Amino acid sequence: MLRKVFPKRKKGFVETMLGSLIAIFVLLVVTFTAIVDIKPFYINLQLHQVDRQVSLRMETDGGLTDDTRQYIVDSLSKMNGFDASKLEIKASNTAENHSPNPTDDTNFANYGEPISLTLTYNYTPKKHHLVGWTQVTTENGNVIPITVHWDTTSKRIRTITH
Repeated sequence: MLRKVFPKRKKGFVETMLGSLIAIFVLLVVTFTAIVDIKPFYINLQLHQVDRQVSLRMETDGGLTDDTRQYIVDSLSKMNGFDASKLEIKASNTAENHSPNPTDDTNFANYGEPISLTLTYNYTPKKHHLVGWTQVTTENGNVIPITVHWDTTSKRIRTITH
């Protein structure tokens, strides 16, 4: 009687179920990437990486120099579809309005002074994007600002010449 209720399983049942689960997972991943625009995630990762590297340079220099600003643009331009006009760079100490005299460094931070860097990329989505983890919506030309911020202190020691 028990054999009628619980028939003997055929060999290969586990392999069939495992293959089916893998196939379902692959289909879900393909569907998710086709519907949801995952480029903001990649942009955010790239901004974090560049922001960290530039913050280390800013610690040494005491602020954002023109060379470091160009390094930001060059590093991010390796990204597919990057548009430099959509990038906003805000730093606490910059070389702007800086005297061409190399000994005049009044705009830069000295040792221990706080410095900060904010990178914002204004991304215009082309597909649906994820809102939270439950809803998918379409943006029609709206801009999504992707912002990365870093605070640190300057490690620059000001050289005094006599």
